[in-house]
Amino acid sequence: MTELVAVGLTPESMRKRDEMDILNIVYGLLSQGFEVVDFQTDEKESRLVVRDMTSLDPDKRKIHSSQFVYLLWLYTKSRIVSVEYLEQNGIPNFLTSATADLFEKIEKEHLHPSVIAKEAEMIDLKNDRIIPKLPC
Repeated sequence: MTELVAVGLTPESMRKRDEMDILNIVYGLLSQGFEVVDFQTDEKESRLVVRDMTSLDPDKRKIHSSQFVYLLWLYTKSRIVSVEYLEQNGIPNFLTSATADLFEKIEKEHLHPSVIAKEAEMIDLKNDRIIPKLPC
């Protein structure tokens, strides 16, 4: 919207509706084979639950879903963000959580988002165990 207003294509009084951000997330995840089952957000915490729509290996897909915490934070700027991955049949498989401090550090220090894999909290929901953090 800012760019459209700047070049005179949209009146200054027009603004983007907040719902557009979640639609961008939903469409992006759909293109990756994930359905958004639940989404809750406020300044303090945002939670996204996604269900796999493919028949691919859930062990690989859960890792794919873990990267969505950064996307969720970019849209919400909540202090805590989490993404829960459900297998195609709806069985809870994996939970990834991280704080805004991590994402702010990534942006401030121009770190690669792969740092998330080392510093985010990851829980194997099928086996009820915390995944040990990777060494830095």
